[in-house]
Amino acid sequence: MNKLTLLLTLLWSATIMANSEVAPPRQQMNFSTLKPDAVVAQSAGYLGALYLGAEYAVTEYYAIDFGYGYTPKALAGIDIQQYSLRNSIRFSLIENKLFHLGTHLGLGLTYGNNNRLFIKQPEKYPIGYYQPSALRYILSWGLHTQIAGVEVFSGLAFLDTELSPYYNQNWEPADEIQIGSFSIGCRIPL
Repeated sequence: MNKLTLLLTLLWSATIMANSEVAPPRQQMNFSTLKPDAVVAQSAGYLGALYLGAEYAVTEYYAIDFGYGYTPKALAGIDIQQYSLRNSIRFSLIENKLFHLGTHLGLGLTYGNNNRLFIKQPEKYPIGYYQPSALRYILSWGLHTQIAGVEVFSGLAFLDTELSPYYNQNWEPADEIQIGSFSIGCRIPL
């Protein structure tokens, strides 16, 4: 486990523990039915061309969502199915009778299910030649607002590999780096 992965894991764990104890509960979670508090639909942000998730509010400021994302072959060259878990912290920036604007910060984990993606580097490649590609951390930030009871949002997401120095196979900085993925979506309270 590299240092960045360890740091992101510790940050993710600390976020869960701190927010579940500090903020007042938004509502009592009903674990017997596991009914989600909201449905999340999103496009891009490293979660797939189409992502659908079930969100559970833990506190007023903190939520967890589990979901499935899909990117068709026509967009990515291969069909990609993703299973994701995200933690998000939400804050209001402007809130009055006429308008609401908030921000959210998230840290998630996504697993890509495709035979070209791997968790352990295949033995045919030299050690360190490729970074594992099937399991990734995603750090995201965005803005959200309410329209007719539905939250709409946009955001920017970064993969763990984009947050660390990016090198080519000769261990020199890469010339071309794709950094970040914009996303749009909505969150519908249930």
